[in-house]
Amino acid sequence: MTDEPIRDDELAALFAPLSRFGRIGLAVSGGADSTALMHLATRWLALLEAAAPACVVLTVDHGLRAEAAAEARAVAEQANALGLPHETLHWVGEKPRANVQALARNARLELLTEAARRHDLSALVMAHHLDDQAETFLLRLARGSGVAGLAAMADERMLDGITLLRPLLGVSRARLRATLLDAGVGWSEDPSNTDAGYARVRMRGLMPALAGEGLTAERLAGTARHMRRAADALDALVDGFLADSALVHPGGFVGLRPGALAAAREEIALRLLARAIRFAGGQRYTPRLDALEGLFDSLTDTAAQRVCRTLGGAVVERACGAVWIYREAGRDGFEECDLSGAEPVIWDRRFRVSLQEPVVNERLTLRALGLDGRCQLDAETGGEWPKRAVETVPSLWIGENVVAAAGVPVASIGGRDAPVARFEPIAPLAGAGGAGEARAGLG
Repeated sequence: MTDEPIRDDELAALFAPLSRFGRIGLAVSGGADSTALMHLATRWLALLEAAAPACVVLTVDHGLRAEAAAEARAVAEQANALGLPHETLHWVGEKPRANVQALARNARLELLTEAARRHDLSALVMAHHLDDQAETFLLRLARGSGVAGLAAMADERMLDGITLLRPLLGVSRARLRATLLDAGVGWSEDPSNTDAGYARVRMRGLMPALAGEGLTAERLAGTARHMRRAADALDALVDGFLADSALVHPGGFVGLRPGALAAAREEIALRLLARAIRFAGGQRYTPRLDALEGLFDSLTDTAAQRVCRTLGGAVVERACGAVWIYREAGRDGFEECDLSGAEPVIWDRRFRVSLQEPVVNERLTLRALGLDGRCQLDAETGGEWPKRAVETVPSLWIGENVVAAAGVPVASIGGRDAPVARFEPIAPLAGAGGAGEARAGLG
């Protein structure tokens, strides 16, 4: 693979996935990779002229290093020189002492998606490249990941309702740096990228020896692409299985017909469970494969009369043959917030909730339906849905009265003129026919 700078005639193909969006955000830390992304994107935008999408540069200052603030200012200066608006996002609060990289990554994604909504961006662009992909593949291989894990990073996925794009996955780290050097552009170096205390850094150190045996970054990333194709094919099978065997309540929980898991191929069943748990639990990532395998064994154990487990923020229970997957309340319960204005609210990382018209002169509270709400709405919800699952659906309250709830017709609530609310899942359970319509009965 060439290590030459990236040419202008390569940019159209490289950034083609971005062209369908009207407003995009670039995640730029100031390191070589993301700085190259910013400069390459600017060159691409210039080629598009009037057809170019609006673009905002976003930098996260994690507050973990004294140099981070100065690095963010340097990015802002470069962005301004390129004619791009810039915002620095700050991770506030007490910082972790263990598992720092993973927690910092989660905080970064949270800050970036919040900023994307604030700037009305429909896509976030990340600078992950071919060498990152190869390292991710090796890290997942070392953990014993299955097909989905070994597919490594997708070039496009949804994150909290925002499209996450990685247009540089086919470009090497060396080419990105060569591009910056050719343009005379500098960058910042994060010392954590050479800290052998991190698994990724240690894996990076193994790459030269692996390349000597033929396991180059290009070959490893190519294998990840092959696994991605296999994962996509399996996902299509899961879509069909969900359409035939799952019932999805608009309030965010899932039911599987009796015997559905046992009748499925194990790989399909594991992927089905992973998808349903992420949907119901509101987590960004699916549970680890070994945890899913243990859950599958429990759910298909015919000797057990009843199974109830928690995993990935969800409760998974089997009763009377059917399997139900719904949100786990946790020790702190569900969040409550006001919803009276025109702006939508993200609730429990599972729903985007909005009103058709703002409510005036009354305080409208968004919270889980709970026991009190379920008792008010028993006639509307029907008795076929599990009571504890129904209690987890998002609902709107005025005082002590429920006035709207996901999956319950507004006209049937209390016989009053209720606000018209939209409860939109952040990550819909794709392909599971009936996701927008509550249907009862798993017999």
